[in-house]
Amino acid sequence: MNIHISHGLRLSIAAWLSFSIAMLAGVENAYWAAMPVWVISQQTRGMMFQRGIYRIIGTLTGALLGLAILKITNQAWIIIALISLTIFITIFAMRISLGTKGYAPQMMAVTIIIILVPALMLKHHAWELALSRIQCTFIGVIVVTIITTRFTQTTPDEVWHSGLLKWRSNFSLHDPAQKRHDKIKALRFALLASAGVLLCACFFYLSGWAAGELVTLGTCIFTMALASLKKPYDMALKMLIGVVVGVCIAFLYRFAVQPYFLSPLLISLTIIPFLLLGGLLRCWVRTAAPALDGNMCFLLASQAGMSAVPVKTAMNECLALILAVALVSSVYRLILRPDG
Repeated sequence: MNIHISHGLRLSIAAWLSFSIAMLAGVENAYWAAMPVWVISQQTRGMMFQRGIYRIIGTLTGALLGLAILKITNQAWIIIALISLTIFITIFAMRISLGTKGYAPQMMAVTIIIILVPALMLKHHAWELALSRIQCTFIGVIVVTIITTRFTQTTPDEVWHSGLLKWRSNFSLHDPAQKRHDKIKALRFALLASAGVLLCACFFYLSGWAAGELVTLGTCIFTMALASLKKPYDMALKMLIGVVVGVCIAFLYRFAVQPYFLSPLLISLTIIPFLLLGGLLRCWVRTAAPALDGNMCFLLASQAGMSAVPVKTAMNECLALILAVALVSSVYRLILRPDG
């Protein structure tokens, strides 16, 4: 238990430092900086370094592609089609990838979506979004690596080799017919998921609802997050629980805390209890999976470091994320069946 508590405290400290550094440096959307902390930390150093590198590569590539798309066209329907195409390609790549290789395209797609969706809905400045996304990624990756590396176990050579032999043994069992079958399943999975995202983006774009941006953004991110898992059907309910809890806590923060603490120092102090709770839950076996989604969505929904907004606006934005995860979880549970 002490080991779990110590690791949880380190994650909380890393998330808090990442957020504080980004906010004090004047980076837009500083809460993004804490997000890499929750997903990069791994049981071994090699896995952690690998995910950190993949996240940086994916973010840089996605930022360049997102900006290039907006440079070429600003037509709404073309952008919506490209969002759906991005989801399709990414999910297909993740479903046929081995190990953590799918993490780079996932981060690339997330960054593209973060740039395109706000530009589509609210005409935000794409360059500022891309730059802040890159800055926050570097801050988060560097901070969590520095703080947790010393306490992360190295993997002995024999363990690595035994894992490699096991992988080669399993891989050799996949004959060409099995590979074709896996690709067909991945293709079907990607088609259904991207079609759902396309319908969602079209509906909320036509609705004119301001919070529709967050529904579309959340739908894209949650869809890819579940698609990256080996058994998304089983994890859909856990994601739903984690996101709902994280968003509700975020609304409490925006309603009871955010409007009353305005200086950067006070803002960084007020978020400590929430990150501390998130870190401890992330390291407890029973709550680790939903806590990951809860921590990420708390940061996204809390808009920590941003200016306070009216309660009605905050509620709409929080409900938008809950609606997004409810839609995605329902589709995965009802349509995208196990091993689909």
